[in-house]
This record gives sequence, structure tokens and C-alpha cells, in this order.
Amino acid sequence: MFERRIRLIRETYAVQEGEIDLPMLPIFALLNPALEMTMRSFPRSDPRRPAAVDRRRLVQAIRQENVTNSSASPTLWRKIGDYCVRKDRAPSLRRVLCAGGRLTCTASRPVSR
Repeated sequence: MFERRIRLIRETYAVQEGEIDLPMLPIFALLNPALEMTMRSFPRSDPRRPAAVDRRRLVQAIRQENVTNSSASPTLWRKIGDYCVRKDRAPSLRRVLCAGGRLTCTASRPVSR
């Protein structure tokens, strides 16, 4: 079942070997070895308080490490999403996965590669 789940994740999200992940939800880091993604460390944050993260430090880590994938709560991505879109601050990011709460999208620019 695990192998099937990994295959479905890889196919659904077009995950490529060698991608760089910055998981803001620790549970998602457990999938990285199976998905053959490298995990980079990220700025200190409290997963119980995602709105308290410093968005500038997080975006700096994304840029510095050329992060291609990240998973976090909608609260966190709402906080940094508009900042990234307006300022084109995360050019390497190919995919953002949200879980753990209600999602509303405010981005006005489609993301393409």
C-alpha cells in the first residue's frame, strides 16, 4: 500500500527525483526519502503557530536552497503567498501543498514553469 501511495503522489504532483523540499509540516518530511526528494532545513518556527513564522526568513531559505516543493498549512501560505507573487520572491518553487485548514486563494498570477 505504501509503494502504491508513493507512486500516486509522484504521478499526481509530477514529483521528479532530486527535487528539494522544505516541509513546514513535520509529518510530510517522512515522505521525502520515498519520493527521492532532498529535505532542506528551514527557519525556526512553531508548527502549532504557523502565523508566527517570519515570511522573509522563510522566503530567503526557499531562494537560498532552490526549494522546488513545500507543504504547509493554509494559514502559513496565506501569510507568504501574496508576498511571493507580488515580489517574485520564490522563483524555484514549483509546487505548494496545503493541508490542515481552510484554503482560500488570493494569488492573481498563475504559476507556470
